[in-house]
Amino acid sequence: MSKLSCIVFCAVAMRLCVFVASEDANSIFHAPIKPIVIDCAKEYGLSEDDIKKNRGLDGLKNLPPCFIRCVLNKLDIINDKGQYDADSGIATIKGLMSNNEYLEKISGVLKECESVNEKSVSDGDAGCERALLGAMCYLDHKTIVSKILFLKC
Repeated sequence: MSKLSCIVFCAVAMRLCVFVASEDANSIFHAPIKPIVIDCAKEYGLSEDDIKKNRGLDGLKNLPPCFIRCVLNKLDIINDKGQYDADSGIATIKGLMSNNEYLEKISGVLKECESVNEKSVSDGDAGCERALLGAMCYLDHKTIVSKILFLKC
């Protein structure tokens, strides 16, 4: 199977997932990402309930794409030119994670989802559509990461 793109991917996807794993996995991802998601949710008029009820691949499509871009941009996965940047995102995630095993798996998925840069989008440098594509790529390939993190989305 393929691997991921974004932490919106780790970020949005992880935040939108219910962690059923150990406290270790929860503290590695949930705690550092939650403030980013909350800031972006406020910016786009979303409540925590809006985020919670729109988990997973189908729910993600109900969220404003620019909200997803906001999260991924703050995680350096979507750059200011609206492009998906796996290397920059990996560097940011590396600062959030203490477990190299998790980082290796997530990095692979982030790299895999770089292909979203090849897709045509109508919003150009805004990066909202590309962020949604990246987040969907992550969720599509989440089994790579979930084998390690035991996520339930």
